[in-house]
Amino acid sequence: MDDLDAWLEECKPRTVEVSVCGRGDLLEQHTAAEAALTQAGSPDEMRELAERVQAIEAEIQAATRTFRFRSVSTLEWTNLLAQHPPTKDQLKADPLAEFNPETFPPAAVAACSADGITLEQAQRLHRTLREGEWRKIWSAVLSVNLGAVDPPKSLLAGAVLRSNGASGTTRAATASPAASS
Repeated sequence: MDDLDAWLEECKPRTVEVSVCGRGDLLEQHTAAEAALTQAGSPDEMRELAERVQAIEAEIQAATRTFRFRSVSTLEWTNLLAQHPPTKDQLKADPLAEFNPETFPPAAVAACSADGITLEQAQRLHRTLREGEWRKIWSAVLSVNLGAVDPPKSLLAGAVLRSNGASGTTRAATASPAASS
């Protein structure tokens, strides 16, 4: 199985990015400013409010951080789960619980961080961020580790190649075993 050994040597972890805004107050200000802009009467008022919306958007951009997470091996994920079993009380509430929901997510975030987030930093993120922003991070970690991905096929690339007279299909890895009828 030399082919498998070579293939395994070429395996690389999957990486995903997620952007999180740490300033929920700015998001609320943006919503209010946008609503005011839709109600504006004069061109001067519209311009002033539009400038305010753009200023808030710049603040939101400055308060947004992109986090990168990479997959870990199945063995590493399983070992991490084993280190964070559900408590008896958690099992009473959910007999199918696979992990401690208080300790496992921050540990998984730290273990999968491509940016070197420590466990302490991950715990602080968990305590500090709004639920929606934390869920973006947690979902990225789950997706990169548990989400199955089929090899992508670009419809756009195929259409471009077909329009230029080239084949838009991917070449088969091996020849067909038998002639078609």
